Amino acid sequence: MRRGTEPHLGKWTFPGGKVRFGERIREACAREILEETGLHVEVADVVEVYEALVPDTSGNLEFHYVIVDLLCHPRGALDVMPATDAADARWFEVADLKNENVTDGVPEVLQKAITIVTQ
Repeated sequence: MRRGTEPHLGKWTFPGGKVRFGERIREACAREILEETGLHVEVADVVEVYEALVPDTSGNLEFHYVIVDLLCHPRGALDVMPATDAADARWFEVADLKNENVTDGVPEVLQKAITIVTQ
């Protein structure tokens, strides 16, 4: 999905968001994907745990995230449409991502997910 809000406004990244109090990580993952893309998924394995330190325009730390990237398998229709804080949502061919403005870590996480699926 293309981010519609800061941080990383306008960049392509994986859907995600905050875990609600008492919500399990896998539940939060499925909910966020549904909210941002309309896609129903089955959440599988942890692919990567990624820490993001995002500075503001002055170079001071503005955001500090711990991101748990989870492998998901679509259930049902593969049609995606942007919602909530997503400016756009669509499928990409892996090779096409190198020409897109993506957030840090996306290519590496995607490669790890592909390795998991093809083993």
